[in-house]
Order: sequence, then structure tokens, then C-alpha cells
Amino acid sequence: VLVSVERVDVRKMLELKGEQQKLQRVDMVMHVLRNLPEWLKNDIESVLLAEVASGMLEQIPSQMTRQMWELGGVDVDVEAKSKDEQADFLLKAMRQLDHEEMLLTGGYFATEGRAPTEEE
Repeated sequence: VLVSVERVDVRKMLELKGEQQKLQRVDMVMHVLRNLPEWLKNDIESVLLAEVASGMLEQIPSQMTRQMWELGGVDVDVEAKSKDEQADFLLKAMRQLDHEEMLLTGGYFATEGRAPTEEE
């Protein structure tokens, strides 16, 4: 499952958590940002959003694991990766699945009915 965070409403997130002090700081920062030149505002927003995303990456695995268990009794292992880490992670996961399939089929790829070549 790939989950992409397209937009984050930081105000709403903090309101739901009851984080009034952080909410006040966000409001103050947003007020300052409104008065900055557009080019500077975009740079600062990018840095701030990267920080929020980093914090979310740390929290998402445990939250999703807990929610999947509570909602459906599903025991899952959730890993969150940044965009820079995703390609390597997916390639390693695919290799692991191929290896497990080979073990289950006695060294043959079940989908192709043949032994793997040296390149595989």
C-alpha cells in the first residue's frame, strides 16, 4: 500500500490534538509569512512542510499498525519511507518476494514454470 500525503492542514491537526501552544505558534508564523515576498515565503514554507512530513514519517507506522489492529484485527508491519528512500526499498522488497517464491516452488518461478537464470 502506498500512501501519499498531498496536503496537510496543520491547524486542524493541532486543533484535534488539543495543542494550543503549537497552534498559536503556527498562527504567528503564518502571519509573518503573509507579509514576506513570494519567493521567500515559498522557500520558508518548503522547509516547514519538510519538517512536518519528517515528523509524520516517524509517527505513521505505529499509528497505522494500531488502527489496522483496532479496526479489523489485522496484524501488519508498516514502514514509512521518504520519496528518496522509496525506490531502493521497493526493489529490495521485490527481491525478497522473488526469493520467497523460489523457496516455496522449489527453486522455480511458479508464474513461468522454469528455473531462474543467473541474471535473476
